[in-house]
Amino acid sequence: MLTLTGALQNYDWGSPTTIPDFLGVPPDGRPWAEVWYGAHPSHPAFADSASPADPGRPLDAVIASDPTGWLGESTIGRFGPGLPFLVKLLATRRALSIQVHPSLEQARAGHHREQEAGVDAAHRNYSDANHKPEAILALSPLRALAGFRHAEDIRADLALVPGLEGVCGVLGAAREERAIEEAFTLLQELPPAEVAGALDVLGSAPRTPALDLARDLHGQFPGDRGALVSVFLNQVTVAPGHALSTGAGTVHAYLDGFGLEVMSSSDNVLRAGLTSKRVDVAEFTATADFHPGSAPVRPLESSWPAPGVCLQALTTSVPDFRLEVLEVREPGVVEVGGDGRVTMLLALEGAVVVADAAGRRALVPGGAVLARAEDTVRVEGAGRVAVVTVASVAGGRGARVLPVVAAPARVAVA
Repeated sequence: MLTLTGALQNYDWGSPTTIPDFLGVPPDGRPWAEVWYGAHPSHPAFADSASPADPGRPLDAVIASDPTGWLGESTIGRFGPGLPFLVKLLATRRALSIQVHPSLEQARAGHHREQEAGVDAAHRNYSDANHKPEAILALSPLRALAGFRHAEDIRADLALVPGLEGVCGVLGAAREERAIEEAFTLLQELPPAEVAGALDVLGSAPRTPALDLARDLHGQFPGDRGALVSVFLNQVTVAPGHALSTGAGTVHAYLDGFGLEVMSSSDNVLRAGLTSKRVDVAEFTATADFHPGSAPVRPLESSWPAPGVCLQALTTSVPDFRLEVLEVREPGVVEVGGDGRVTMLLALEGAVVVADAAGRRALVPGGAVLARAEDTVRVEGAGRVAVVTVASVAGGRGARVLPVVAAPARVAVA
């Protein structure tokens, strides 16, 4: 079992206080946007840090030294010799880019194409050859954009903004999915002067929820056409205990809030606005699913395997990761893992001790460990712990969670 130190990312959209407060450390004035607990080579977590001056070993290197021991033969056979999932804490005080992620086939083809062409990092769409389906579990109320609205609703709002008559006309000229794609593409291709004109009059347009958000985003990103693009997308609020899942092709953007994000181990992001980073309209359009519909927000499914023990599971069709939240409401002991699949545990609330045959580690919120594929980990104490593994080949639950004691003595946490 490895104790993990996540890799901190200080993006400008991050919150200077949310993640430090969660971790119980003083803020340093920088925007703490994400903490990565994974083995993606761009930002691997570190294992078994001895001191602040010694960050430990990069997790990707640790796994590469014994992939079978850490991941298990079945995981390697399905996903290769790298950790298939990536876990993040994410906190935003302003909007992230409007983005979409490719399918596995698109990522492989795109990465190969850019490798063969010698495309440099600044002009790449595909930093790796993996897909990036993801889900975010809200740890506070979290607002987001996800999936396309119906064409008539988009048209009703955009018709209130002078200068967008051409876009509105396209929205009623073809079958719905095709009309949304054509209108989206036309908006992306409008000359900058026309976009600036529409943004200039946005402030005086009538009040609607979509236009109110567009005005707010224009204030965050002056001159960015992404404020107008936001009108195409559903607004959703994800309550704590609920999750938003975004598979390949689902256009989305987080607006504000705090959550635990779980995804395939990839950093492939295609953007369409609200960003200073690369925007490739043609590749984005080829990747996006323009079919309108409600956003995929759902509560975790709860079961009670023992008195005082609640197991909440997020059901997805993605085999690369499986998220469960183990909540022990009374001091007790629960066993996790030991079924041949790598397991990561990350504390969300309370104070727990995790133990395997080699020793014991105290975990407070944000503390994480990675267990070897064949090792069973005992979780002692009272609190909430995220348990992340890969989906079972046979379906059903991900991590094996067996309550062995659901009462006893209090657990002392050093």
